[in-house]
Amino acid sequence: MPPRSEHWSLVVAGGGPAGFMAAIAAAEAGQRRVLVLESTPEPLGKVLISGGGRCNVTHACWDPRELVGFYPRGGKALRGPFSRFAAGDAVSWFDDHGLTLVEEADGRMFPQANRSTAVIQCLRQAAERAGVTLRSSEALQQAGQGPAGGFELTLRSGTQLSADRLVLVLFVSSFAHLKLLLKIPPSKYVPFTKAFVTAPLGFIVIAVVSQPDNHEPAWTPY
Repeated sequence: MPPRSEHWSLVVAGGGPAGFMAAIAAAEAGQRRVLVLESTPEPLGKVLISGGGRCNVTHACWDPRELVGFYPRGGKALRGPFSRFAAGDAVSWFDDHGLTLVEEADGRMFPQANRSTAVIQCLRQAAERAGVTLRSSEALQQAGQGPAGGFELTLRSGTQLSADRLVLVLFVSSFAHLKLLLKIPPSKYVPFTKAFVTAPLGFIVIAVVSQPDNHEPAWTPY
């Protein structure tokens, strides 16, 4: 008999800032057994080098209608997410988790400590307090629907996992690449606003949520 795979309530594939925020938000909303998978040895590595080592967390632009103007290729799609969780919400979120952001003359907002390690420390400590489990050097290779609901996951190492819910925060070269990774019908894709808004450009964020019979999301943190 094959070994039984580990089961998690929620698996987040991608240990960048968006993935960490998704996992923290889920755990703080009551989800138990939340796992973050990061393919590199060190999560949040791009945060360390962003903003010249200071990490430009967000921009002091408080009107979502104005904010979407900075995204000419995705402004229309971002209008809804930014209306639910915009720059001001990001500032408040970090403040609630112990990180003060300060505005510079050009509107950019950096951690008061003026170094990106402060952002990394904030996210890692918040994840630890919320009970999130982190596994580095572990990449999701394939995800499919489980026979009784939920998802069956295969990691690059060959490890098998199962999860009730799955959040993807992955950099992919194309939509075709994403379809190769996933064997899940599009009807299962539900936007995860907080992770999406805070993700750097070029990252695709999708929440894949198992659906009960009434077709409403089984877990809606916001």
